[in-house]
Order: sequence, then structure tokens, then C-alpha cells
Amino acid sequence: MRNALVFVLLILMLLPTVPASTQDDSLIPIVSSDRLSDILAERYLEEFARDNGIHFEIQRLPGTIDMLCNGEAAIIATVHPLDAGDCDQFVETVVGIGGTAIIASDGVDFMSCINQEEINAVFSADGDQNANRWNEVNENFPDRIVTVYVPDSNPVRRYFETEVLVDIPPREGVLSLGSDPVRNVSSRQSAIGYIAVEDYLASPLTFNGIAVNNGEECVLPTERLIVNDQYPTASPMYWYVSLTDTFDQTLISSLMGFILSEGGREIASRNNIWTPPVDITLLSLSNFAEQRTGFFFTQQEPLFEIKLSWEGAHDLDLRVLLPSGEEIGFFNLAGTGSHLITDDGNEYCSKEATAPTEVFEAAPDAPTGTDYIVSVQYSFNCNAPVSETEYTIEVIMDGEIIETLDGVVSEENNVAVETVSLP
Repeated sequence: MRNALVFVLLILMLLPTVPASTQDDSLIPIVSSDRLSDILAERYLEEFARDNGIHFEIQRLPGTIDMLCNGEAAIIATVHPLDAGDCDQFVETVVGIGGTAIIASDGVDFMSCINQEEINAVFSADGDQNANRWNEVNENFPDRIVTVYVPDSNPVRRYFETEVLVDIPPREGVLSLGSDPVRNVSSRQSAIGYIAVEDYLASPLTFNGIAVNNGEECVLPTERLIVNDQYPTASPMYWYVSLTDTFDQTLISSLMGFILSEGGREIASRNNIWTPPVDITLLSLSNFAEQRTGFFFTQQEPLFEIKLSWEGAHDLDLRVLLPSGEEIGFFNLAGTGSHLITDDGNEYCSKEATAPTEVFEAAPDAPTGTDYIVSVQYSFNCNAPVSETEYTIEVIMDGEIIETLDGVVSEENNVAVETVSLP
């Protein structure tokens, strides 16, 4: 990860700076589609404008890709992945993580996972969905009063009400989490609530988190799941940046270099916005510097995937040696804009997944017709009763498994090497 930070700094050195004589506050119209994106854009632009003598006006309205192409917007900031439009002269970047995480008191031990229907029943006031007792939420739950806590922060509540409940009114008669959410929620045996996801990510063991069903599995919030849009009550914060000659690209480059720098990440942190993993910032920065147009984090199907799966509490790690000679793994999660490891099964024994996996994804421009060297590393035992575990590697193209490899790693033989040949 240190190499990634060095690369970020090198790219920043290559990005142009803005001469004071060329600055024009009409050159970068910003469109923001939600309150969380408003806040982060305002904070970024305040500091950039102060240092460069520029003034910005952020317009609050739904953004579209076509607005980037027809000169209506230079940047669209949003927690909503945009739909395809009539052009691809834009770069998709991720500048933050925002949203909410569900927590409950220890007395809510009957619920290990909550789905969208149950979220609506607990947190909304939509007719008969406003459940007063837990057995009204789910007939298998006990006959206890439902006590709901919400945060004082208006932006966090606004996010939950508009992005999670979606078009149904929020519950009335809720209690405030105040400055000590853990103590307040714990004071009621059957209490449930939600907090800002950045508070949860900062100290996940502090809270009794409730996993959320994302349609495929029940998950607690992690940076990687949120960036991959796999945790339903939080979102990546996207900036879509126009590359058309309508706007001063020198000024835009300077702004994006500032936002994606360590200084920009510090601004997000100071304003209670969780910053993405460093490799995601690196991908955003390198995509912009190399002007990779079109969707990258959303809507893009990988050319192929290499999926490692196993059972048990062991911490295994997937490593992939690319044809270029670069190796991707836990020490280097992203390559030069086209490779990414997702899902970190049983990371450092910090969690025990039911069916842990790690997935290597290759973007559509990845080289084929060559070999990828795949290694499975046995990293930690994690108090498992046996010192070895079986693994399976699946090579997936167009949603189909084209090759399956099975093997065993152990404390004694802790690395297994396989060769994957792409057609």
C-alpha cells in the first residue's frame, strides 16, 4: 500500500496546476443530486477555491451523463450510479463513502440479519408497515415493543429516508441517539437504530451491528462491500467528470488532483465522510490522469474473474501475477487501472465468513491469450480445529465457469501455485 501512495504522489506531480490568470468561476459548473454529495463537494470546493481564488456554485438537481456532454455540467456528484447516456467523454471516480449502518441493543439477539421489508416495517410510517412490536415485523420474532433510535445529524437522516426507505415516510415517535449511541441503544432491551456508516467503520467492534440482506447474502458494512455497491444502506460517493473541451481541462485536472490527494482525503475525514480504500483512490486518480473514459466502477462487466473460495475459519489470500509482471494481492490490491481484488475473506481473522471468498476482476481491456499465475496463500489458522483447508479456484468469463482448480494449503505447505490460461 505504500507503493500505491507513492504512485498517487507521482501522478499528482504530473497533473497541471492552474495559473491564476486563467481562472474563471464559470468554467466548472457542479451538479449534486443529494445532500451527502452536497456537503462533500462544498467542503472540497471551499478549500480549493480559497487557495486558487475561484468561486463555485453547486446546483442541486438530478444529474445525467448527457449533461456532461452537452456543456450543462463539468462534474456530477452523486451517491447514485448514473445511467448510460449518448456519450462516454467522462471519467467515473469514487471520492468518498457515505450512508448508514444498522445497530441494535444486545437484547435484539433474535435478529442476525434484516431485509428491506423488515427495514421498512421498523423505520417507516407507511400504513400498516409501522410495526410497534417485533412480532409484527416478523412472526418469528418475540412479542416485544419496537424502540427506534435515529441520529441527530440531518444529512444522515436524510440519506436514510431518501435512499433506504425510498418514497415512504419515516417513522414518527423515534428517539435520539444523541452523542452516545451505544449507551442509548443499550438502555432499551429491544432497541434498534442506524448511525452514520463512517462512525461504524471507525470502530465496528464498538457497536452491535445488524447485518443487512443485499439480495444474495447478509453482510455487515465494510469499505470494500460499500465501494462494490454490495451493502444496501450505504453508498460510494461518485464524481463523474467531463472530458469535453467545453470546460477548462487544466482547471479540472488541478481540482481532481487536489481532491484525490492525501490532502483531499483529509478534508473528507474532517467532515465525517469516510474515505475509500487507498487503491480505489489510486484507480480514480490513474483513470483520470490516463483519461479512461466511460464507466469503470459501475456498469462494467469484467472480462474475466478468478474466484478463490474455501470453508472454515482460515485466512487464505489470493495472489495473481499478471502478464505484465505486476502482482496483485493483499499487499497491492489494484493494478494500473484494470485489475482489482474484491472480497477479503476472514481478513486477519477479524471475521469468520460462512463461505469466505476472494475475487480477482480484470477489466475488459485486460490481456488474454496468455497465462496468469495464481497463488493461494495460507496466511492464518484463526483458531481453526485443523491446520489445513481445501480451496477451489474458478475462472469465470461471461458469467460461465470455464475452468475449476482444486487444492489444499496448510501451515506446513502454505502456498499453492496454479496456472490459468485465458483463451
